[in-house]
Amino acid sequence: MICPNAVGRILEIHRHVCLLDLPRGAISLVILFNRLGRNEMKRIVDIQLKHLQKLLADRNVVLDIDDKAKTWLGNTGYDPVYGARPLKRVIQRQLQNPLATMLLSGAIKDGDMVTVTVHDGQLAINGSKLAQAA
Repeated sequence: MICPNAVGRILEIHRHVCLLDLPRGAISLVILFNRLGRNEMKRIVDIQLKHLQKLLADRNVVLDIDDKAKTWLGNTGYDPVYGARPLKRVIQRQLQNPLATMLLSGAIKDGDMVTVTVHDGQLAINGSKLAQAA
């Protein structure tokens, strides 16, 4: 079902495309997506964290991330224009890279359970706040 606001937007896109001097039939379909909202971010965070958990499973490391940390990741990785695109980078810089450093230094060992939460507005792994990554 097309909402009334979408009809105007479709006509606007059509007028713009017609001005581009494209060959007739070059565009056969226009798909409009609703912007991603913060409500959808929790599910996307869970999907992205499953990828990280699979990587850690090779070392038998279990990742226990509480809801505060998931919300922090979702809020930090959300952009009103780009939706969840920045989320993967946020997870890599704020969680995956510090975990890798801790594994290499021996702070996390094979078979450990790693807890992730938020303290004072920053992610904390096993109770230690992480320095803000650039």
